[in-house]
Amino acid sequence: MTVSFGDAGVVDVLDDEDKSDEAKEEVDSRDEEKTEKGVLESELSGEPYIFDYDSFRVEWKVVSHWEGACNVSVSLTNKSDETIHNWNLSFLSEDEIINPYNARITSEGSDGNKWTFKNLEYNQDIRSGESIQFGFQINYGERIDIPFSYSIDSSEKKVSDSDYEISDQIISSWDGGAVGELHIVNNKDTAIEDWTVTVRTDAVFLTVWGGNIKKVSEDTYEFSCPDYCQNIAPGQTAVIGYQLSGHDTSIEILGLKEWGNKDNTISGNSISDNSVSNNTISENSVSNNSVSDNSVSENKPVTYIESDGHQHIFIDSDEYELLEEGIYLLDVYSDSMTGYINYENEDQNDSDNENYNEIKVESVKLEICDVFDETIWEGDILSDDGFETWSAKDTGFVLGANKLIFDVIFSDDTALKEELIIINREASNIKNTFIELTDEDDDNIYDYYEKYFGTDPDKKDTDGDGLEDGVELFLLDTDPTDDDTDDDGIKDGDEDEDGDGLNILKEYELGTSDLSDDCDLDELSDDYEVNVLGTDPTFADTDFDKITDKEEIDLGLDPLNPDSDGDGIIDGDETITREVSKDYNGEAIDKVSVNIGCKGSMENKLFISKASDKSGILHDTAGLIGDFYDIECDADFETADIVFSYDESMLGDTDESDLRLIWYNEETREFVLLEDSVVDTENNTVSYTTTHFSDWGVVDGKAYEEAFDTPNTPGMSGTDNPYMNNDKFKCCDIA
Repeated sequence: MTVSFGDAGVVDVLDDEDKSDEAKEEVDSRDEEKTEKGVLESELSGEPYIFDYDSFRVEWKVVSHWEGACNVSVSLTNKSDETIHNWNLSFLSEDEIINPYNARITSEGSDGNKWTFKNLEYNQDIRSGESIQFGFQINYGERIDIPFSYSIDSSEKKVSDSDYEISDQIISSWDGGAVGELHIVNNKDTAIEDWTVTVRTDAVFLTVWGGNIKKVSEDTYEFSCPDYCQNIAPGQTAVIGYQLSGHDTSIEILGLKEWGNKDNTISGNSISDNSVSNNTISENSVSNNSVSDNSVSENKPVTYIESDGHQHIFIDSDEYELLEEGIYLLDVYSDSMTGYINYENEDQNDSDNENYNEIKVESVKLEICDVFDETIWEGDILSDDGFETWSAKDTGFVLGANKLIFDVIFSDDTALKEELIIINREASNIKNTFIELTDEDDDNIYDYYEKYFGTDPDKKDTDGDGLEDGVELFLLDTDPTDDDTDDDGIKDGDEDEDGDGLNILKEYELGTSDLSDDCDLDELSDDYEVNVLGTDPTFADTDFDKITDKEEIDLGLDPLNPDSDGDGIIDGDETITREVSKDYNGEAIDKVSVNIGCKGSMENKLFISKASDKSGILHDTAGLIGDFYDIECDADFETADIVFSYDESMLGDTDESDLRLIWYNEETREFVLLEDSVVDTENNTVSYTTTHFSDWGVVDGKAYEEAFDTPNTPGMSGTDNPYMNNDKFKCCDIA
């Protein structure tokens, strides 16, 4: 049957949809003759009154009535493709309206019988295809004045620059990326509602938490408020976190906008721009006394508890780290989570309430959404173990920010809706989501993430710079949608960041890094190994002969041939003498060298450094020239020649021929003077062949011996001589 409304508001039921126009005109004519407005109780059919507009639909239903009063439920459905933000619904009614739920009254009928109902914080937005319900009580006379025209108002406007402050606070940064936060402070006396921040940057946003992000142009983005923090109270601060990739990670703040309401005028029985033509509801049929799925009669009416700004739903699984109220971090694989609900409204906390001991959680539904506000997982998660706990199994998350929407219904017909954020840093957690994990272009980026990063799911190299999209995103930190990320006139694939003569594309093909000119740390540049030697720039021992490429070059061996001399023994198994030295230019001892014969590589096996001397035992040695030097060796050897080179001009009164080597025996706590040290006055060296290493130094041998043999040396008398009668200072003279 078709429901039609006359100007006076009387409901007429046309049993036959094919009635002639004459019959309809007769009905309309009869309606116009009625002088009383409204509907009698006896005329109520029990079905909702449905009002369809291009962008929204209103279903008005009297759910119960008694003498002079009734309860009304209103369902508002978004028929448009865009989200309705910060809504309010206006209509005309001469009746008294009281006790609203799930909405608040902002216009109470004093202005030409205009009533306006506005969202609460938890139902502020209506997504495309979704509905919200609210209701109230009407006190009426003989007839119920049912409105026949409605206006829904939602418009975005710029916030004045003086009404807010936005700061970009960098938490950490590195070459090619940064992590930071945008802090939005409300300087107004009223709340900033359903806000959006517009920014510009040359970098790429990898992930965002504490808000949503939308790319509006090549370098411009919009951050919109999360559902759990849509309004910023006066004096309060909202925070959005982000991770950026790019060489220039600076952010320019372009402005702040909010969704508000404009003043709609209602004239007569219509609302401008939203009136129903001919005061009829077209193509709204009610068959078999049933209504659509969005009808209130299909669902149990509940009253949503208005948010108090605090978290009441918690995750207690160990893998989830609470960063701050409502935000958790997940950096390991997890396919389940548990938690609890900690909430009591005033009625639940009232021991005089007759249902006090019976109130419990009846259902808990969870919806997980990504940054595009698309559902990636949902399910009923009420736990069987207790009425305050919940358990979700086979859950999944995408990389970055995930929004968790909990819908909790209590047995007293109240409900709680709350949102949490999970920052997921483990890629494998995506596998339990609803997302189809395909990679059509085989660039190592799931097609789903290509949408997020703005790359082409059908092209390995979206920007045509020679680098695959996955390589740019996950290895190089360049922008896969811009062939010249740093705008220096050189395509990303042709850049040579480390200056080794190999461009990024070549380094990727070779498996080397564009951040190091010596990837295998063998002291040979990657370019020299590739273009001159032909050795492997990713492995320090190309021919696997146990000696590094650099050592082989220094020793005159072939780094491409494991048996350079062709004697049937690989180079690393032959005993080879090589020199390891350390320069100390400008000091009395200007060089320390070790000539050692051993097998295999000496790379990072022999170390020369100045000895540490916390007690002063070494540096107080009589006749010491320069310092003591710690020589350590991790390789097997039989003998080694230690050679100290000295600067003759810095010896003072010491005769070169008196120079001797000395070493300190830590086990016996003795100094060992080597009288048979070899002094080469022509080459200014003192040397000795040893079978061990320790702390070694050069002394004036004559001055050293005199300090022990003479009780009263110049400046020292009697027991003032620190070398006399002191067990810490013993001398062994090895001739």
